[in-house]
Amino acid sequence: MSFAEIAFQATGIVTPVAALLVWFTTHKTIISLSSIPKEKKLKISAGIFIFVIGWLALANAFGRAGLFAERNLTLLVWMSNTLGAIADALPNHWIIGVQIYRLLGVVFLFLYRDGLMPGEFALPSGIGDIAVGITAPLVAFLFLTKNKHAPKAGKLWNYIGIADLVLALIMGALTAPTLLQSLSFDLPNTLIISYPLVTIPTFAVPFAFLLHLISLRLLKK
Repeated sequence: MSFAEIAFQATGIVTPVAALLVWFTTHKTIISLSSIPKEKKLKISAGIFIFVIGWLALANAFGRAGLFAERNLTLLVWMSNTLGAIADALPNHWIIGVQIYRLLGVVFLFLYRDGLMPGEFALPSGIGDIAVGITAPLVAFLFLTKNKHAPKAGKLWNYIGIADLVLALIMGALTAPTLLQSLSFDLPNTLIISYPLVTIPTFAVPFAFLLHLISLRLLKK
């Protein structure tokens, strides 16, 4: 099996692992918060776990069934005082550092190299994801060490990360064989709406949006 094939198959593993790591950190944060009644802590943690796993399961089920239906639920973090309190207590270096999983964007470049994915999508998305993923631990380290440049670096990194996601969604829609397609008619981006890559627009992208929103929220404290 080539490295490209390994990276392709890894798309169904890396993001879920990152999601579970974020949940584990969230669980530890909930347990440590004195503002949440003890009897509610496990219920809240379990609810978040069910939400993440359920979302992931739906993304995989829709992907395997050949359906493309993005479920961007990032606004939930702003809809509850309790969730807001939990988000405010999360360590920003963890929220940023876990996005090293964005290095998986290298698969887009391999697929482009092999003539399986259009460059209009693969190049900006792949390069953008790699740039965000490779700098995630560096920015996280600034926060961990309480470097004075951490807030500015964090804002810039988050904005770049969000711009990368927006660009990826736009180019994915414009190159995939959907009603919005206006590019790459000679090589439609069918892989991005096929399993396992379909879990990227249905889970990995909105999940990354959520992490960016939480990180920016923490920077406003």
